[in-house]
Parts: sequence; C-alpha cells; structure tokens
Amino acid sequence: MTTNPTIPALKTSFLTTQISLLSTPLKPSSNPPNPVQDPSIPPKTITTVLEKTNTLVRQHNKRIFTPQATRHVAEQIDRLYWNAAASASEGHGEEWMRRGVDLSKEEVIEQLPPTWPDDEESEDAERYSALQARLVELDDRRSTAREKVESYKALGELVKGLGDVEGNVVVRGGEVERELERMRLLVLRVMRGVNGLEGRGGDGEEEGWEGDEDGGVEERVLGILEGV
Repeated sequence: MTTNPTIPALKTSFLTTQISLLSTPLKPSSNPPNPVQDPSIPPKTITTVLEKTNTLVRQHNKRIFTPQATRHVAEQIDRLYWNAAASASEGHGEEWMRRGVDLSKEEVIEQLPPTWPDDEESEDAERYSALQARLVELDDRRSTAREKVESYKALGELVKGLGDVEGNVVVRGGEVERELERMRLLVLRVMRGVNGLEGRGGDGEEEGWEGDEDGGVEERVLGILEGV
C-alpha cells in the first residue's frame, strides 16, 4: 500500500531540486568571443575562471544547503501553511481543520464533513471520506462501550453490599447446612425425650401431664433441652 507524501517531503524534494540546479557547473558560452575581434580575454583565462567559480559554488552549496537545513526550511514552510489554515478557520468554528487537533474527541468528529470540501473527485477525497466514516463508526462503538461500562458500574454499586453474604449462602457443606443438621438432631433428641415422657405417662403418670407441683411438662422439656 502506497502512502501519499507529506508536505515537508514534497517541499524537501523541491528544495533539493533547486539546490541541484544551483550546483550545476557553469559552462563557457556556445559563442565564445573571437580572439581576433576581442583579444583582451584569452580562452584559457575564461576556462580557469569558470573552474574556480564552479569550485567555489559547489563548496558554498555543500556548506550552506545541508540536508538538515533543507529539511528545516521545508518544515517551516509546512508550519506556515498550517498556521495560515488555522487562522482562516478560527472565526468559523472549524476546529477540525486546525493542526494538531485531537481527532479522537467526539465534538471534533461531529464537525468532520462526510466529503472533502475542495476536491471531491480526487483520490485524497475518497480516502478522506473512508477515514471519516471509519472515525464515526469507532466513535459510535466507543459511546456504546461507555454506556455499558456505566451500567456495569451501577450494577457493581448495587451488589457491593452483598460481598459479605457468601458465608451465609446455602451451599453443600456450608454454615447454613451444618446449622440445619444440628437443629435436625436437636429436634430428634427432643422428640425422643418427649416420647419417653409420654411412655412413662402411659404407665400411670398421666397426672404429671395434668399438672405437677414439682414441675409440669414444660419444665421437663426444658430439662431435656438443657441436657442436649
């Protein structure tokens, strides 16, 4: 997949081309002066001067127009373009056109037009439309995910108070099951005790159930419970 060159890359290429033109060696004219008509400048002198001039120009360009300097100038041109565009859009509420704007913000994504305003037929315009649609889709998915997170947080707050309930849940071998087993055994023992009392009453001790000065059935049951 090929990517379009950036503005600094284009400007750097342009400046490099111009520097190459400046570094092109000078050549004698195709119509040199006729020594007979103008004997003041010998051809050898012209050749020597041109050679020295070319050497000086080449040294100058190599020293002044370094790759770092060329890149720096290209970045300055790029910055001027962006600053001019940002100044032009400040009064129109078009924040998305400003350089360095955060395109992940919802308000910026909402400002993005579906098509590029200037050239709707170019390849760049098609690429912009595809990227804009992708941003809108991702923003919608982010909103949905944010709503889910908020609902999960609310649910977490509701169940936070149930964090200590786990020990009381009826599970096999749990505290509740053990307590129920103890109560079942207690009931069985009480029933055996009561049955024993009833048996003794059947042998002629019914008066003890009617009412006993030394203690009635209630006292006897309590005595059994205390002995459990």
